Amino acid sequence: MLKRLFGHAEVVETLIRDMLPEDAGRIDFATLEKVGTELVGEALVRRYPDMLWTARTRDGTGRVLILTEFQGQQDRLMPLRTTIYSHLAVQELLRRTRPAPSPASIDVLRPMVIYHGPGAWRGPTSLDELFPRGIPREFRVIFRDSEVGGSAGAVDLVGAIANLDRERSLAGTLAALGSLRRIAERTGDRLDRLLAECIGAWLVSKGRITKDQYREATTMTQVMTEYERSLHEWAREKYARERAEGHAAVLCRQAGRRFGADAGERLADLFGTPPDSERLARAEAAVIECSTAEELLRRVRGSSGG
Repeated sequence: MLKRLFGHAEVVETLIRDMLPEDAGRIDFATLEKVGTELVGEALVRRYPDMLWTARTRDGTGRVLILTEFQGQQDRLMPLRTTIYSHLAVQELLRRTRPAPSPASIDVLRPMVIYHGPGAWRGPTSLDELFPRGIPREFRVIFRDSEVGGSAGAVDLVGAIANLDRERSLAGTLAALGSLRRIAERTGDRLDRLLAECIGAWLVSKGRITKDQYREATTMTQVMTEYERSLHEWAREKYARERAEGHAAVLCRQAGRRFGADAGERLADLFGTPPDSERLARAEAAVIECSTAEELLRRVRGSSGG
């Protein structure tokens, strides 16, 4: 019944003139038009406000959105609900209208909630009442802050981070870090600190630097330095491991030639992976001095048993 009554342009005009007189003067009521109420959110979730009208402004430069809800019961979250409907309605207007209107030309009236339930309305009527601690009405640009200036235009920060994420090679990671360091140097200390913290944490999660190294790095240059240090340490460890593995292989071959292939295999098991340095040192002399395989293996085990 309410939808039929308020589905007439004349009734809507009367409602606005009576309830929102401060807004009525800028609306060209002759252009009132009822529009569909299916609103689609970003996740394709459909929302349905009760009634939605549009009109031109009297000066012809803008479009007015008029949202009306019919409510038969109390709803404390009504300010949030009407705000969502209003924002989705603007999004839908921009999406469907051709040519698309400028956002600056769209004027959204305060939604009107026609309450027909028992007793007086007791719930909040504004977001400020619903969220007394405040709700964001703007957003903060993180990577392109005011201190960045005009140099940010040529910076492909997302591409540089994507390259870092795709890289699997050590040299490729180093090159990607170099790109991020140059971006940080061009765009200021704030971004440099933020990138160092975020990229450093990412490198820790990938096992490419240690937590101690991460705590030492407060700029992208320092992050690169710590990563290069990790590469040097990794190279030294790799060289030492390969050298020990080569040494172990030689000793196992010698044991195999003297005491049989089984002795060489058992000796390799004693060395372990990576080879135990103390057992390697004992085996170097024992493989020459011992007269049997069992004596060799006992010598290599040493005080650790076996």
